[in-house]
Amino acid sequence: MFSLLAPLCLSFSPVPQIEELWAHPSTDFMYGDFILTLPDINADGYEEVLVTSDSSYEILSGIDGSLLRSHIGRYTIAALTEDLDADGLRDYVLFSTINQISILSSATGQNLFTYNEPIGDLFGYNGIVIPDFTGDGLPELLVSAPYEDWNGKNNLGAVYLVFSDQTPRQVVYRGKRANDKVLIDSYFVSGDFDGDGVLDYAFGAPAADTGSGNGYNSRGFVAVISGSTFSEIVKLDGSWKGQQFGKSLAVSDWNGDGVAELLIGAIEEYQDDGFVAVYESSGWQEIDRITGNNGKRIGTVIVPTDATGDGNEDLLISGSTYLFVASHRTGAILPDEARAYDQGIALANTDLDGDGTNDFFGAQNMGTGTHYIRRYSYTPLALSVTNFAAGANANISIDGASPGDKIYLGYSLTGGGPTSTVFGDVALSSPIQLMGIFTANNSGQVQHSASIPANAIGLNVWMHAYSTNRALFSTLFSGTVG
Repeated sequence: MFSLLAPLCLSFSPVPQIEELWAHPSTDFMYGDFILTLPDINADGYEEVLVTSDSSYEILSGIDGSLLRSHIGRYTIAALTEDLDADGLRDYVLFSTINQISILSSATGQNLFTYNEPIGDLFGYNGIVIPDFTGDGLPELLVSAPYEDWNGKNNLGAVYLVFSDQTPRQVVYRGKRANDKVLIDSYFVSGDFDGDGVLDYAFGAPAADTGSGNGYNSRGFVAVISGSTFSEIVKLDGSWKGQQFGKSLAVSDWNGDGVAELLIGAIEEYQDDGFVAVYESSGWQEIDRITGNNGKRIGTVIVPTDATGDGNEDLLISGSTYLFVASHRTGAILPDEARAYDQGIALANTDLDGDGTNDFFGAQNMGTGTHYIRRYSYTPLALSVTNFAAGANANISIDGASPGDKIYLGYSLTGGGPTSTVFGDVALSSPIQLMGIFTANNSGQVQHSASIPANAIGLNVWMHAYSTNRALFSTLFSGTVG
């Protein structure tokens, strides 16, 4: 049997594996506070990236960071919507607290539609695109007003349903206490949490006082509202002062049960270490937690993606000084990779550099008045097999390890798992055979030749490898002996 199934005591020494591909600098205040990937508007085969700042937004080339378009205005966030001008590219909504909320053409930047709403109470600070209720072909919006007062209480904050046909906006949620400031320094996410087939919406209030008295300031809370009725499904409270529960949110099928889980970030737990908590939506119990260390305040932004290339969804998690990758398979935070500073992350939906994993963008404040948008690629542990034929010597290659890395290579003749091991879930079914434990060369590669019996033609084989230095599973190989 594959020895990974038995308990092992290992010492992990993770190494950096995030490659910086380009950097775009700016001295604009809050540059990179929000980042969104856009369709390929210049037809070079690469997605572009939209960046907001205190005084403008820019669209940068996804391949080299060159400026394609800019517009003056205090825009807070943006969101993709449908292709409203029928040019083959999805368009985008710009939210603003001092300008109107507008839909713009991705291809031309032309204003396609404006939501004529009064400005005040930081209305427009945050928002999300929701389905068209009015039948006019334009989306409706949920929009925050974090500083709205109500019933003698200051700065409760509110969430409004905004219609494209100019029907007066309707309040769908209000904060519970003075200074809850709903959706200040947080954002919306969507998922079908109640199982009715309609997207529901979650949002945070990390500045809220959910306890009693001044000792509980900024405990924070997260509210989930129904997309069918806009009534509150659940309210989840932070635990203690300064926790800022709800600073970040994401939706992911974390436990693989086919139902969306809600991931909630809180940046000031355990001496500013921060954490990301995973809540299942049937009873709203916490089922998993990823905790930072050494005061890195993880949980500012959470982006689910298969960053490691092993076919399983991981998390990109921004902290105050680092950008992390949390592995779904191992449940562990992988190495402190790229320096970031408390600002935006955006995932590119394509593999821009051809290495087998999606790339992403991160905002970085160097502390000198210069801010950067950087494009990164997370190097996968890539397993490949050639000459996979009966009576031949198959060539097995593993790339993306660190020099001297200990690599476990296993195979199965019964399926692609998963099977639980001390390293996480390996993508092999029992019985699992250990092909060998190999040491990566100075280039971080393993090369191995395996003899295939002459009578093995038609045999189905699955192979999977594990890096002890990177605490990372490889991509999966599955093939039929020819």
